[in-house]
Order: sequence, then structure tokens, then C-alpha cells
Amino acid sequence: MTVVVINRAMERKIALGRCIDIGDAPRTAADDYLLTAFARNIDYCDAAAGRWIWSIAEVLKPLPSVMRDGSRRLIAPGMYLASTSSKFYTRDDALPCLKCVFLR
Repeated sequence: MTVVVINRAMERKIALGRCIDIGDAPRTAADDYLLTAFARNIDYCDAAAGRWIWSIAEVLKPLPSVMRDGSRRLIAPGMYLASTSSKFYTRDDALPCLKCVFLR
């Protein structure tokens, strides 16, 4: 028997337009979500997985990446990477090609 856990807070925030579900976004091999846009003062989640996004970084320089499907992609400046961990919240010099723009 499979039990489905529904995150009611996430469900409410999505319904109220206070959270963006990015579950369909492309992902890197490191399981980061690739976003083309970022909105301030709003939460992000992967609703199907029941996972909150904890940090988002703006790509500042071209970033060679391996995607989840094994393909290689050059992520352009102005794109964003979102993570279910706080890994993008670092000193500015720790990740010179990324800038943290969101921390939950």
C-alpha cells in the first residue's frame, strides 16, 4: 500500500499564488532545477515530490553542466539554479560564477 503525504502548507501557498511549483523544470545531474526566471518575495517548491526549494543562485558566467539525463549543457548568465538544500548560500568568493538570490 502506497501512502501519499500531502504538504498542506505547500498546497495552500500554491493556491494563493505565493509559491511557484518548479517540478517540471530541467534538472542538473546534481539535482538542481534550472530556471529561466526568478521572482522575489515568493516561495518555490517541487509539489509532486513535496520538496521546498531552500536556495536559488543566479548564474553570472557561462557554467558548463551535466544534466540529469546525462547530456551536457552550457548554462548562460542570467539563468538560475534552485536547490532543495542551502548549498547556494555561501561566501561571495566560494562560487564565483553564482550569486545567491534566495534563501528560505
